[in-house]
Amino acid sequence: MTDQKTFKRRVRERMAKTGESYTTARRQLLPAGALDAGPSDAFPGLLPGCTRFGGVHGDSAVLCNAFAQAGIVSPHDGRPFSEAMLFGLCGGIGFMYFVFEYAGHAPILSFVPRHWSLSDEFSDGAFERTGVRVTRRTGGAPGPARKALDDALARGRTAICTVDPAKLPWLHVPAVWAGHGAHLVGVCGIDPSTDVAWIDDRARRPNPLSLDELAAARASYKKAKQRLVTVDGRDESHDLAGGIRAALAETTRVFHEGKVKGFESNFGFAGLAKWHAMLTGAKDRKSWRRVFATAPLVHFALRRTYECIAFETTPPAGGRPLYADFLEEAADVTGDDALREAAGLVRRSAVLWDEIAELALPDDDPVRARTKALLLGIGDALRQDGAAASDTVAAMRAEIPTLDARATLEPSDAHALFDAMGERVEAILALEREAFERLG
Repeated sequence: MTDQKTFKRRVRERMAKTGESYTTARRQLLPAGALDAGPSDAFPGLLPGCTRFGGVHGDSAVLCNAFAQAGIVSPHDGRPFSEAMLFGLCGGIGFMYFVFEYAGHAPILSFVPRHWSLSDEFSDGAFERTGVRVTRRTGGAPGPARKALDDALARGRTAICTVDPAKLPWLHVPAVWAGHGAHLVGVCGIDPSTDVAWIDDRARRPNPLSLDELAAARASYKKAKQRLVTVDGRDESHDLAGGIRAALAETTRVFHEGKVKGFESNFGFAGLAKWHAMLTGAKDRKSWRRVFATAPLVHFALRRTYECIAFETTPPAGGRPLYADFLEEAADVTGDDALREAAGLVRRSAVLWDEIAELALPDDDPVRARTKALLLGIGDALRQDGAAASDTVAAMRAEIPTLDARATLEPSDAHALFDAMGERVEAILALEREAFERLG
């Protein structure tokens, strides 16, 4: 009880400092899971040094925990790299916006508020920019892939694997998405008596996964089939301040130029401007007023907005609070106060991202409030109990799509809401342009 009171006080203190919502501040402060040093009797075969699991954000947490297991520390203060630092060195925040329409199917809305959507490519930046030496293995038949895994674990290193999230039984990703997504996990050992691998994946304790299931997950995402990375050490001559500047330059470049040739208008500042136009206008055939033209579709768009801002591939509030933490750490390393000024602007932007999410799923609309409760419940269940919460997660995921049909917010009534969201997107665009002018 005392620990809970102390934690709630810390959450409120952060809210007062940053302006974040309670939900966002809470998720930023939830600690990673910690085990006693060395293997636990509860997890036979767990590698020595695997004492930390989960974190704020899936991909950067896996890196943070694998670096710590390998004994990698920051040259700045001799402490393990923070998750905020690694998130920023991966590329940190960004923006990507797409709406797809196919005959006979409901529209597909997706936006990604971080530097890049694909977990394996996003994480690569952190290796080079921290000066960490790694061994990469990609492709191959199941036999060689299993041998590479065994070799990594025999060396006493966490195996950072790219897997298909639709093949992880505790996530309950719809089967239709199998093969279409990249997901980063850490393989932290194998129980020799059961052939069960221990997986670092968002939960505060290792998740058990059979070796057959792990092999299927590693083989399913073809673009990075059987991809495995192990941490070998760190180049002590590497300049961390230079790595930070390289990360900032890349993040700034993508905000201005986009990430994929031919789709520049869907990325960065142009992507945010496009989203604003689609929210507030009616002439474009891709405007929200035209694409989401029924109550169920309005609810779907608002649900997807909340999911994309708060959960999918991103930390809370579009990753802006975690990136602001990175900028403040980066200012300490580089001695550049412009980074601290930019952090303040990014924190103001984070409040607006929070506001958009709360506008999308407010507490005063029963259907939308239930949707939000389910999404938050899934996140908490996966973090607190991991694979043990599989049945609970499955039930909550099954209920979410049924709420679209129960939606009561009619399109004509949603237009003012779209405009309010658009006002905040416009303000985000101004703040983040100013932030990256300071960084540039």
